[in-house]
Amino acid sequence: MSGSPDERLRALLNGYQATEALHAAAALSIPDLIANGVADLTGLARETGTHSHSLRRLMSALTALEVVRLDAERYTLTAIGERLKSDARGGWHHWALLIGSSAIRAAWA
Repeated sequence: MSGSPDERLRALLNGYQATEALHAAAALSIPDLIANGVADLTGLARETGTHSHSLRRLMSALTALEVVRLDAERYTLTAIGERLKSDARGGWHHWALLIGSSAIRAAWA
């Protein structure tokens, strides 16, 4: 981890936000949807049954985390996003579902 002590501490303290965004992406199957061609916000909102303004906030977080890229109103997966697909090797999709679950949060409360 690089950066000043303040930057490092901010990243550590805000880590839960990344976990929540990754958990939501996996729970909504966003990586799978994008991989299957549903790549615009309207289509993703329709397929996930979510409010488009709320989903835009999640997609902004996923963009900042370099899970997806946005180009001309269409999302594509990065190498990180590819690993979050439900059929990707490594089990990261399932790990994201587990690590963001209420059971895990309760265990650390």
